[in-house]
Amino acid sequence: MSKFGGAYPPAGWKSQLSIPQRSLIIYQNYFRDGFGLAWAADNGKAPETIYRTGSTAPDRKDLEIASELRGNCVGFGDCPSEWKNTFGTIILDIENNYGIKHEQEQVNLYTFMMKTIKENASPQTEIGSIDPSPHNSYGYSKAQDYTAAIDANCVMPAKHTATSRQRGMPDDIVGKSYDDYADFYMPGTYYLYPELDYSSRHILDGDRHWLAALLGEQEVNMKLSPKKRIAWQWLFNTQNADFPKSAKAEHPAPPAVAEGMAIFYWFTGAYGVLFWDDHNELVPDQPAPADPNQQGTGNDRHYACYEHYIHGLWRLFKHHSDLFNGKETYLNESTECSYDGGKTWYKYNANQIKTRDLPFVRAIVSGNQILVAATKAYARPTDTNQVMLRYVQNGYSFYTTIRLKGDEIYLGRATMKPARVR
Repeated sequence: MSKFGGAYPPAGWKSQLSIPQRSLIIYQNYFRDGFGLAWAADNGKAPETIYRTGSTAPDRKDLEIASELRGNCVGFGDCPSEWKNTFGTIILDIENNYGIKHEQEQVNLYTFMMKTIKENASPQTEIGSIDPSPHNSYGYSKAQDYTAAIDANCVMPAKHTATSRQRGMPDDIVGKSYDDYADFYMPGTYYLYPELDYSSRHILDGDRHWLAALLGEQEVNMKLSPKKRIAWQWLFNTQNADFPKSAKAEHPAPPAVAEGMAIFYWFTGAYGVLFWDDHNELVPDQPAPADPNQQGTGNDRHYACYEHYIHGLWRLFKHHSDLFNGKETYLNESTECSYDGGKTWYKYNANQIKTRDLPFVRAIVSGNQILVAATKAYARPTDTNQVMLRYVQNGYSFYTTIRLKGDEIYLGRATMKPARVR
């Protein structure tokens, strides 16, 4: 039922939203429940999944059913003569790409699915998926991540298998890959409880660390692919019973973590973010659920972390949006710092900062303006830290000292003067 009280908008009506302002998420149940494609929930079904049958019946069970997404243009009142999907961004969240049982079959199906959606969408529509990504660090930010090769499921070319032709796989995707049709990747990190726990250890290579994970995931992926990056972010721990206090999503991000997520992420040159929440019927002042398994996961959650996240966005874009003009340079791990008062200078990646237990510093340069974010993650309120930053290139010689108290998220801006020519 639409807002107009019927299945279709009235004749002549057209949405005021431009195509880039529209986005659509396609979940697993679209294919699994809507069209009976068991593969959407179990990639082990890949060898028996039909690509296309040639049928146009609405109840057919083949992957070409993805072409039906073209009908979404009806809801915006802007269907071209040949219907095309007019969402600006289409995100797939099928989540059947883990523990792959038949890799070539899986690659073939994802390639065909992406091609089908692409061909039935407007030229302005960009598509991508939560997976595959060039690399998934799973929240660890280990040294080995920085030497990883791109995930084969991104670039492995489609090719026929023993039964693929019988199931309708077309010849025109042979030699093509998922990467040929994806407009963006979605590397990002959902935190487990250890990342949110200040009493845990966070300095060894295999330790979990909220900021090393956030930055490291982007640093690794930007090297493996030049495509746009859109991360999923969530302000509560994700569920994983293998980790302490992570069996249910009940722990909010601490204030500095929530605020820092909203600031440091944008220092990586990322294109966008998808802010996730798993609750859509929040009612204030409700008692905690009687079921202990539900407590802390709904109306009784502490949502103050949202205010800290929004505050981070406000600090960054309310006051410094002019720097994001398309001409800015993201220094990332080329940010040069000194931790001994200027005697020695280093350019560290996120893992190196984590394992050396140093303050994190990242910078953006736009013309003669430099914007700097810094923090000493997990520091106690009484701790103080000092770090120097310099930018000595492109005709500038800029030095500054940053003093940090506790785990505060520092955000500072300066106008750089040209270096003196002797």
